[in-house]
Amino acid sequence: MPDSPLRVLLVVGDDVAVADAVRQADRRIDVVERASLEETVGALDGGGFDCVVFDHDLPDGTGLGLLQARPFVDGRVPVIVLTGQDDPELAAQLIKAGASDYLAKDRVDAERLVRRIRTAVRLHRAERRALDAQAAVDAERLLLRAVLSQMPVGVVLAEAPDGRVQLSNPRVEEILGAPWSDAGAPGCVGHRSDRTAATIRREDWPLLRAIAGAEVDQEELDYERRDGSRVVVLASASPIRAADDAIVAAVMTLQDLTEKQLLLDRTRRAVATRDRVLSVVSHDLRSPLGAIRISADSLARVADGDPRAERALANILRSIEQADHLIRDLLDVSRSQAGEPLKVTPRPCDPGRLLLEASEVKRPAAARKSISIDCEVAPDLDRVRADSARIQQVLTNLIENALRHTPAGGTITLSVRGHASASGEPLVAFEVTDTGAGIDPDHLRHIFDWAWQGASVRRGAAGLGLAICRGIVEAHGGRIWAESRPDRGSSFAFTLPAASPGASGRTGRPDEPASPPESGSPLP
Repeated sequence: MPDSPLRVLLVVGDDVAVADAVRQADRRIDVVERASLEETVGALDGGGFDCVVFDHDLPDGTGLGLLQARPFVDGRVPVIVLTGQDDPELAAQLIKAGASDYLAKDRVDAERLVRRIRTAVRLHRAERRALDAQAAVDAERLLLRAVLSQMPVGVVLAEAPDGRVQLSNPRVEEILGAPWSDAGAPGCVGHRSDRTAATIRREDWPLLRAIAGAEVDQEELDYERRDGSRVVVLASASPIRAADDAIVAAVMTLQDLTEKQLLLDRTRRAVATRDRVLSVVSHDLRSPLGAIRISADSLARVADGDPRAERALANILRSIEQADHLIRDLLDVSRSQAGEPLKVTPRPCDPGRLLLEASEVKRPAAARKSISIDCEVAPDLDRVRADSARIQQVLTNLIENALRHTPAGGTITLSVRGHASASGEPLVAFEVTDTGAGIDPDHLRHIFDWAWQGASVRRGAAGLGLAICRGIVEAHGGRIWAESRPDRGSSFAFTLPAASPGASGRTGRPDEPASPPESGSPLP
């Protein structure tokens, strides 16, 4: 590959023969001639030269004086000085002042000068590239340090194979109470994946294990600081490999979980306490409620037709029923939070009868709001294996929910039809559809969560009904889901297994309710 064109400033006084010789030796060098230091300074101020060659002895000064007085040549352009004699002391001064090379004039010819010019330019350009690369690396390192210093997790980068630290952010020392170089001393107690506590050595830390080739993902360590305090640390580490797959370094991250662990422990204790209190209170409330019910029944026998007394007793009995209903819900919640499935006793049941009985229970409440309840029971349905009282609880909860959100003059439609699972298993599907305001899509995926309430739920509601419905249906081996669009009403549906698969006696495949949606409202 031919050498690239160069622009060279040549300052040799009146010796024009040198300039002509250089041009003859390499026509790809553009030579600009100057005769004095004054002219040289003006030319150098204009820039654009790849190399400067000047005679040390000029009419108005010396090359050494120029180098010392003009720092603009320092590092920006290579300089070659031609000296009258081979003087090592002068040569040392020239190099120290910034010259790239020097030549004794009695030993130089045009070709040799050209070679030295091109060599000086190549070395200078290589040096500039190296300096630029180093500057880029330094800038990236500074940026990395700035980023790491702001990170909420500790980060340590160490060389292989000795683990010498190359980079460590301040968060490491904040978490461990000491710089990493001292952090792995004996006294650290680590909880391994089997949760067994054991004192670990420095080489057992995730960073050193990563240097040995291991991948460590979120290992929890219970670390004892020098001052005796303890910190729960979540550590992860990975080896860094070169192109030939050799491990050259490893990086480790440390996250302080102490506050989160304390909060989690407090939350667990609070939940356990709440569940114990909830269970005790729920059981203890039933005794006084039973006494109130017995007393109300006794008073009813002596009310002697007094309308005011009868209304008061009706309110008392209705309140007792509501309180008893809430207690049952609280007991169900207590069992569910303890990890126990809701208790059900399935027996073969007529699904149409279950639906009609639930509708009759709620018709008086619907009539008071001028809401109609329609029932659609498909013919020749399979019987279902169900705890009839529990399924009645599900249906009445769904109907009560529909009544709360359906305006006067609206309609609630109850239906039960045959259905089939994706694998062809015969099911029976119940559906409660209303003409209410619908459910916000952001709320739809939460409505079966424990104690969750949407913005439209009336004040004072416990937010337990739909969650209990889900628990009951799932305890039967069924599924429950909801579909809704704002201002278009809502539909709640659930399936139960048929009691006698393959023996339905149905005369045809009935219309099926909407299948559980693939997305949007996934089953809990």
